[in-house]
Amino acid sequence: MGKRKTIFLPSNRSAIIVTKVANQSIPNITVTKVLLDTLIFNSNDYVFRVATNDIQIIVNGFYQISYVNQWAAGIIGSRSCQIFKNAALLTSDANPVATIAAALPHKFSSFVAQLIMGDIIDMRVYHNQGAALVLNAVAGIAPMLSISLIEVN
Repeated sequence: MGKRKTIFLPSNRSAIIVTKVANQSIPNITVTKVLLDTLIFNSNDYVFRVATNDIQIIVNGFYQISYVNQWAAGIIGSRSCQIFKNAALLTSDANPVATIAAALPHKFSSFVAQLIMGDIIDMRVYHNQGAALVLNAVAGIAPMLSISLIEVN
């Protein structure tokens, strides 16, 4: 017989959602960790390490990772949001290039990744505006990092 796999349904889904409650100034041309500091939800299947602003995975499996951010007004340069696993880039998603002096709309991205027990996940951002730029904190919306277990493996 093959390995038995468990699929988690919405009624028993394992998930964590963390956010940030205050704006964060991001230096120019520097990949910077988002200082996630507020736990919104944890099914107690993850370790939210507020001192290091990251999440530790405790079950091997396939995970849905979603994130949202919003940048303050700026008229030049590009911005990106990046998800790191164990201090190495896992994925990166570019925000639209700024062309007007207005806050960029919320940027939502989501992907599936295979993670193992002990993996550390964090969110980082980057921009090349020319000077420090604010990553907006929007209550209950952004920045936000959500991780949900889809399937144990």
